[in-house]
Amino acid sequence: MAIVDWRISQEALLTFGQYLVPVYMIFLPFCFVLNGLIIAVTIRSSRLRSNCNILIACQAFTDICTLSSLIYTCFNIYSNRFVSYAECFLYQIIPLAGGNCTSVLMLLIGIDRYLSVVHPGWYFSFHIIICSIYCVSVNVAQYMAQTYEPSVICFLPSAMPDRIKDWWSASQGFLSVMVIAVYVRMHRFLKSRPTQCDVEARRTIRALTMIVKVYLFGWATSIGLLCFSRILISDTNLAQAAELGLGVFAGLNLAIPCAVYYTQSNIYRKELRSLLRLKIEVSDIRTVSRHTS
Repeated sequence: MAIVDWRISQEALLTFGQYLVPVYMIFLPFCFVLNGLIIAVTIRSSRLRSNCNILIACQAFTDICTLSSLIYTCFNIYSNRFVSYAECFLYQIIPLAGGNCTSVLMLLIGIDRYLSVVHPGWYFSFHIIICSIYCVSVNVAQYMAQTYEPSVICFLPSAMPDRIKDWWSASQGFLSVMVIAVYVRMHRFLKSRPTQCDVEARRTIRALTMIVKVYLFGWATSIGLLCFSRILISDTNLAQAAELGLGVFAGLNLAIPCAVYYTQSNIYRKELRSLLRLKIEVSDIRTVSRHTS
């Protein structure tokens, strides 16, 4: 039972969406290009073949999948078009899978780095299996729970029936708390033992820590406010308007990782410069050579 009974019309929802579409259209090319660069340098460089680097590339791919949901949403908004849950689910099944995977991968990358420096003997490689189980479970539950079909503009959360959206929001909130806990624990461990791992590994962890801060501002904030809106709002149109507004935070989170890795990690900076055929600074070459010698 919602706390308030606020309602808006479909026309008001479309008008609100049309103001946000230009913002999302800025996120799209940045997300595709920057995350594509992470994938490209991981494939191209033999230096980026560790479990952590591969997981980072996988997350870049799932970020692209997630934000691609905006293409169909923007088309519906500009076409003044509403669709059923069933049609929305069909068009958004890949972005939904990406959205489910990206937060799990964020947690698994943190666990991977934590175990590699704290408990090397526990180092494991079944990350993608865990991620796939969560992703498939959520998508199957969404498909089986389609019992009624209101009209939606098909923003990513709109592809979920209400009861599944409540469960999904709660699970994403739990994952966000786990991500924070793992990275805080890792940060404290490295601070107490500064010589536990090499400098470049520490730089990668520092980049991941910076991304967690962006994650808190972006994805975790949008999920937290989504959980609050699920309690506060019952009207379908108003709920979609809230989700469109909250999506700006998530979009920022999905578009920025490449910039963080470039500024925080010497090896990612060198490989990205090499890929783009930019002039590599002498200090970067010396630093990377020293770390790999």
